[in-house]
Amino acid sequence: MKTTRILGLGTAFAAAFMTAGIALADSAQTEEVTMAFDFTPAQLATAEGASKVYASLKREAHQACTPRGSAISDTVLDKMHADCINGLINDAVDTINSPDLRAVHSTDMKLASSR
Repeated sequence: MKTTRILGLGTAFAAAFMTAGIALADSAQTEEVTMAFDFTPAQLATAEGASKVYASLKREAHQACTPRGSAISDTVLDKMHADCINGLINDAVDTINSPDLRAVHSTDMKLASSR
């Protein structure tokens, strides 16, 4: 199995401070996020396989970017969380460099921007 280590361009929250229910985004501590992602090149040989790899990649990126024991609910924090996930996914897709995976990613990004 090929293991690809992905270094995200985004950041995750080491801690988010809450006062009276309001998130203080500029006081949030951040950390660089890395993610190990396992896949086999054979999985990328078909569009269906690339879709499955992409779904796994999204789950891993979400887990890597979500602070332990916290619930992201503030709009600013939501954007930072999404930027972290998207950074990891973009880096992974570029690193893996599979045309089928890139096509799945492109379709996913178009669907996300139309929501």
